[in-house]
Amino acid sequence: MKEAYLKSFDGLDLFYAYGLHPRQRPDRKRAHPALLFVHGMGNNYTAWKAEMDFFYRKGYDVVALDLRGYGRSGKERHERAYRIQNYATDLKTVLDRLKVRRVVLAGHSLGGLIALEFEKLFPKKVQGLVLVDTTYKVTVDAFTGIFRILAFVLVRILSLSFLVPRSLKRMDFSKMRKKSDLYILLKGEQISDEKVDQDIIRNLINVNFKEHLRRIAVPVLIISATKDQIFPFQVAREMQQEIPDAELDVIEATHVSIIKEPETIARLMHEFIGRKIEKETEKKGHQHG
Repeated sequence: MKEAYLKSFDGLDLFYAYGLHPRQRPDRKRAHPALLFVHGMGNNYTAWKAEMDFFYRKGYDVVALDLRGYGRSGKERHERAYRIQNYATDLKTVLDRLKVRRVVLAGHSLGGLIALEFEKLFPKKVQGLVLVDTTYKVTVDAFTGIFRILAFVLVRILSLSFLVPRSLKRMDFSKMRKKSDLYILLKGEQISDEKVDQDIIRNLINVNFKEHLRRIAVPVLIISATKDQIFPFQVAREMQQEIPDAELDVIEATHVSIIKEPETIARLMHEFIGRKIEKETEKKGHQHG
């Protein structure tokens, strides 16, 4: 994987990682779609690193970034900088720099909401959506779940630095799959800026994609974890019912499934992409051939 920086539309530094294959390779039997991975609150792009490696080894182009306010990307003082539209535009900025025209967009938690916003604003750039442990609407309760409150209290009030040593921006979440959920949440809280989290939440409150879900015209895979206490299964079921022909897979996991169960997530994604996107692309190619 290569790593780089660029300036977003408003001058903010964006850190991104990517693996692009040569455009022509004789061993590629069919054109794979490029994949863009979007992490959630309190993480950086490495939350998706295991899945990125999986797909890159199989010949897919892969891209991810540290969302503004997290990891090695820049932070802004103003609350308006963290509007969901800005996050979606950041994704487009990275894709434009890399000259990637269309992607299958995979979003986890907050990243799922950003993926929906991106598809809404730039539908021609999306070949498919993978929505993992996420929602289509935001309520206060969703972001004040018991585990997030516990993590906040333990870090900022009890200051358990002995439990989670600081390593800040270069933290690799893909190496935490054997750690407890509490440990991962503590790590996320410790490297997060409290004001950034608050600004994001304030901008997301009352965001609701319900009406837009019915207009999504690309293949969609929803993955829900049985033990997700932030966005429970019922939310995933509601999304499936609203999005035309959406598929829903339920896995035995918690809200941090992309970190703790990357092989399962990658396998489900790979099967979905092969079945719903690559085969359809082949059919269209034969029809036009």
